[in-house]
Amino acid sequence: MLRAALLTVLFVGSIGAGFAPLAFGQTGSTGQDWTVELDIKDTQSPAERISVLNQQIVTLQARDPRTPQLGDLYNDLGVAYAQQEQWDQARDAFIRAVQVKPYDPDFHRNLALVFLRLDDHELAIAELKSYRELGGGQALDAYRLLGQAHLKIGDVSAARAAYRDGLQAIGRSPSAEACRLALALASLEQQNGSERAARDVLETWLPVARAWQEKAAAEGAQGGLQEARLIQTNLITFYVQDALLLEEAGEAATAVDLYRKAHELAPERDDLLPRMVSAYLAAGDPFQAKVAARMARQDFPERPGPWLATARIHEAENEPQQAAEAYKRAYELAPETPGLALKLGSLYLQIGQAAEGRKYLAKIIEAADTPVEIVYNYAVSLIREQRFAAAIPPLQRVTRESPEFAGGWVALAQTYRARQQYSRAMEAYAEALKLQPDARTAYNLGVTAGQAKDWNAAIAAYDQALALDAQHREAAYNRGVAMMQAGRLADADTAFMALRQQDPGHVRAHLNHGVTLYRLGRYDAAIKAYNEALEIEETAEVWDNLGLAYDGLGNKERAQQCYKEAKKLRGS
Repeated sequence: MLRAALLTVLFVGSIGAGFAPLAFGQTGSTGQDWTVELDIKDTQSPAERISVLNQQIVTLQARDPRTPQLGDLYNDLGVAYAQQEQWDQARDAFIRAVQVKPYDPDFHRNLALVFLRLDDHELAIAELKSYRELGGGQALDAYRLLGQAHLKIGDVSAARAAYRDGLQAIGRSPSAEACRLALALASLEQQNGSERAARDVLETWLPVARAWQEKAAAEGAQGGLQEARLIQTNLITFYVQDALLLEEAGEAATAVDLYRKAHELAPERDDLLPRMVSAYLAAGDPFQAKVAARMARQDFPERPGPWLATARIHEAENEPQQAAEAYKRAYELAPETPGLALKLGSLYLQIGQAAEGRKYLAKIIEAADTPVEIVYNYAVSLIREQRFAAAIPPLQRVTRESPEFAGGWVALAQTYRARQQYSRAMEAYAEALKLQPDARTAYNLGVTAGQAKDWNAAIAAYDQALALDAQHREAAYNRGVAMMQAGRLADADTAFMALRQQDPGHVRAHLNHGVTLYRLGRYDAAIKAYNEALEIEETAEVWDNLGLAYDGLGNKERAQQCYKEAKKLRGS
């Protein structure tokens, strides 16, 4: 989050950022009449440089132990030690430098930085105060360093006072240090739970930060630019977060003002305009929403934001096709926009353009953060087009990530069944029934078990379907057929008799009851069942089976007449 960046920048430029050679103010400002020639070459190692400096210090002490240049050498030696992170030696060298030249502000600053590194915060504060008093207008970073030192010992009030004093000393002139101090103060306020105060600081110093960005760009300067940008970025984040809270509280009209402020600061950000348009719509002001979107399309036709805003307006007005076209335009301009492919794909599925929707969903369907309901809808669209093999992997993910979703198990069972993977389909239907007992699911489990020739499982599934829906005719009929196939002819007789009484017009119930009776050797009863079936509907199948029953009784003439009738029906 951008808000986190505010905290990260708090210590930019502090000792924690590392020692650059010039960060310690090396010698070169003494103004003395004579100097000692230092035999230090760029090719020397740090250890060699330290050795040369120590030699020069010994030589100079022997000549004139009171010369100010000795302080410069000690300061340079402290810098060399600091660069090697030899903090104790650096501290001792800087102390000697301050003793020789107590009036040089840079020496006090360097000593303070080492004290901070060594967690001697009280001593660091004392040296920083000396640096501020001696340096005057050239030591404006002393306020920020003091603030950081006070925070190290937990003195928030003193830190706040240091930052505020620094901003007052700098004034409103654009500068890198003003940006650093403003960001540090805003960070302090936020860390201590006062977001309102942090936002006030950022708003107050935003003009200075923007002026510094312009000035730095003109002068080729780099210092403070990151802080200047973060002042604006974090202020926008405050505006957006506060606006979101206002929307949740039902104050969309007030939220619009904050979104507008944020958008004015960063019109290039494509997330702000759609938010503002949504707030307008929530506030019941579709006209202003359309005006904002139209102006944005005119000013930034090649940016996705205006098209995203336009799409939201169409969605609010229940115009899904126009919304999809606007989202598509935004996608063409910025396909990497988070959530856009998902939105497009879902919208196309909603309006029945499954192939177009899958084109976008296919780009994200395997992503871990894609909502499982979208993965499910994607798979269902494949099933509707009988692309069962392609539907299996996303449905496996649905059942893996949302095992409590019965619909996912049913859909997976359908795909397995279509692929003739009956045992897997049965397992998936069984999982669905555990989660959500349903007569249709139980019936489909029975059908699948029958396709797998597992007649006992089929009978059990049809029993469950009928327990859930006693009027389920298909389950009752298939149950009788499964009993026949399982060799349970007496049970099948009972089942078909019950179904015939319940549904006298069920021609196949009469036919298969006849088949059951025939297999039981009850030919007269079978002939009666077949004749009742013929009264409902004449079919070649019934005539054929009637002929078999007469054959069973030894009535060959009557059987041949039945076969002829069957042949006539087939010929017609």
